[in-house]
Amino acid sequence: LALVPLGNAAIFAGDPRQLAPIVKSSCADSREWLGLSVFYSMRDEDPYTCLLDEQSRMAPDICRVVSQAFYHGKLKVAASCQSDGSWLEEREPFPVLNLGPKNAYLVPTQFESKYSTKYGGHIRYETAELIAALVGDLVKSVDPSDILVLTPYRSQRTLLRTFLKNAGYPGVLVSTVHRAQGSERNTVIFDPVHASTSFLNNRDMGPRLMNVALSRAKARLFVIASRENLLNPVIRQIANIL
Repeated sequence: LALVPLGNAAIFAGDPRQLAPIVKSSCADSREWLGLSVFYSMRDEDPYTCLLDEQSRMAPDICRVVSQAFYHGKLKVAASCQSDGSWLEEREPFPVLNLGPKNAYLVPTQFESKYSTKYGGHIRYETAELIAALVGDLVKSVDPSDILVLTPYRSQRTLLRTFLKNAGYPGVLVSTVHRAQGSERNTVIFDPVHASTSFLNNRDMGPRLMNVALSRAKARLFVIASRENLLNPVIRQIANIL
């Protein structure tokens, strides 16, 4: 969020469809006044609302997913990018494992999450193994530091870090989605793990969190989804677009 003062007026610039502020204070006033984004009062139809509808990060196929899932199809790739040879070259698809050359992948899995007392939350060993395999193929063409693995749960983040370190890829960043807001990487792998909790399966936080996760990707996006994950309406919509 940026605040630009203009005499007696002001412009608030930011993204109302991404994550709201995180307030750590237990003070009631702090939570009341800082816990909500100023954009909660914004309406799309208001004359003073202006959508900045061009982006220069995501390859067209990734932008299409994010646009249709979160921005009513209005977000598009900036025209200047589509004639920029270096921009297009960085986002050129190449084959990954047996999934073919794409910019955006839906990777189905038959495995569901389990609650782990050891890790203190939901984990999914099988997708950690899958992600290690994906990374192993990706690092042939992408620098490990330009690969970002995202998950909503700290327990799965810990498991993934262990898997990737043991596989010889400590340079790959593994993060929760909240900590990744504002960043970008060539390749993003998103593992929702367990999507039927109130953490992801609600109309406010869930879409914001998944928007942040998907829109970090510049050239390649992998969304892993199981049958349980697809019960989440946002993940199901993303899967249908992909």
